Amino acid sequence: MTIPLDATLTTALGVAFHMAAGERLEAGGPAQAGAGAPSGARSLLSSPYYRWGMAYNTAVGMGIAVAAYALQPDWMWMYWLDASRLPIWTVLYVFLLYPAMFTFGFLLAHEAKKLRPGGGGALLTGLLALLLCFIAATWGRIWNVGTISEWDAGACTPLIGAGFAALPLTWVLSIGFAVAIVSLVWVFKKFARGLE
Repeated sequence: MTIPLDATLTTALGVAFHMAAGERLEAGGPAQAGAGAPSGARSLLSSPYYRWGMAYNTAVGMGIAVAAYALQPDWMWMYWLDASRLPIWTVLYVFLLYPAMFTFGFLLAHEAKKLRPGGGGALLTGLLALLLCFIAATWGRIWNVGTISEWDAGACTPLIGAGFAALPLTWVLSIGFAVAIVSLVWVFKKFARGLE
């Protein structure tokens, strides 16, 4: 989607991966059993569930974001910033936030589950509600694709519509989201069977 939206989305993804690991994560999981297993946050981040989630986040989540940024950087900033004025180090720093926010969500879910039963689910529900509110409030900026000058002139192309075939971003997002959903279902099914 877009960078301001992606921070919450990636945090929610970290929460979802922690929840999908379920009780196996708290029980130590197959890769953590044994006397030499690390403890606390380190053990969470060395679990196969975190590693699978980070691999998914990097390959699929960041893959879609990087491709979208390469095609429409002003749209990725939702026309609040002119991407051409940003130094490259700023862009690289922002993309490092994707793994950071995923990790934050993964650890936050663990803490929410410790606070009360159902805490992880409540956290995920809250994050998804926040995402929906943000999307509703900024729909025009998400739906219309172009440069910042096209946005200012009201000349952006709708994400889906008459320009569908001509807008590469629409194809990247359509294919990317299809791959994201299919691979997410596959990973979560793998979690449900355990990672033996």
